[in-house]
Amino acid sequence: MSRWLRLRRPRVALTLSGEPVDLSHIAPGTRLDVTVADACTRGWVTVPPPGLRDLGELRAVAEARFEAVFHEPATAWCIEADWSAERAFVCSAVPRSLLEALQAPGITVRSVVPQWVRAFNQVPQRALTREPLALVCAFGPQGVAALFMQEGVPLDWRQHWCAPGEALQCLRSQALVTGCELPTQAWALGELGALPQGMRWHRVVGGVA
Repeated sequence: MSRWLRLRRPRVALTLSGEPVDLSHIAPGTRLDVTVADACTRGWVTVPPPGLRDLGELRAVAEARFEAVFHEPATAWCIEADWSAERAFVCSAVPRSLLEALQAPGITVRSVVPQWVRAFNQVPQRALTREPLALVCAFGPQGVAALFMQEGVPLDWRQHWCAPGEALQCLRSQALVTGCELPTQAWALGELGALPQGMRWHRVVGGVA
């Protein structure tokens, strides 16, 4: 077929807030980029112990950390991370049942990304690495996902289920637990609401509000 007559498959961005997943409105041949609401995902920071030799051992440590934090079997979740044996790294997890529900004839799933990960990926990485302490937040109707970083290395990730007016206290509490101050630089996705004074907030465009 001539390249001038070749039909391009449509690309669609789909937002999921949970199951069941309805793909009846998606045409065959569509390529999907899926964003999953934070309420359906998990996130955490894994600190690798010395001496890990391969990705399999890193995955085992991340799965053990998942089960210690969330008190449920890691086997029911698909875990991805910015794997590193040298420093702490951020992990994310999406239910395997949700991934299976996205399998439909004629539809190609290009990516399945949690809301807070999509927000984080839009923050300039150079900006995070040059800051002594930085904060990335994804705000939604059910709360805020917050990631503290120190010179580009993740310190702590938490999902706070709270009303918009309670986000400030949640961030302050997380800073205390993490053993740090609220940073002067922060990046936010979604409805900002009431935020700490004295911080410079950068708006991140995209994802799920």
